[in-house]
Amino acid sequence: MSLITTSSYEPRNLFAGSEMPKVTEGITLEGQGSDVALAAGTVLAKKSNDKCVVVDTAVTGAEVPYAVLAEDIVVLASTDIKAPIYSTGEFNENKLVFGGSDTIDTHRVKLRELGIYAKKLA
Repeated sequence: MSLITTSSYEPRNLFAGSEMPKVTEGITLEGQGSDVALAAGTVLAKKSNDKCVVVDTAVTGAEVPYAVLAEDIVVLASTDIKAPIYSTGEFNENKLVFGGSDTIDTHRVKLRELGIYAKKLA
């Protein structure tokens, strides 16, 4: 195992509470045709082929949120990749990332139905 060194550290502040448990699982992220870097906190949709993409109401098959990406990851052009997600939990709404022009308000109700709660932190 190699040691990672850095001159600074900035906490993600992705979580916004601990009343709702964080449930993790693995999924497959679909290759996007070009390399794409996704940040932890990206909200994902699950397509009919059981692969996940960034949620975006303007993209057919990607309109409905499914989970929150747990780690920063790079999805290579045409290669699917396994990734960890949170399927429930309490998240800092300012750290959630959406595709297109979507916002937390676009998806808040559906996320709540899934057990994913977005909260404003003071």
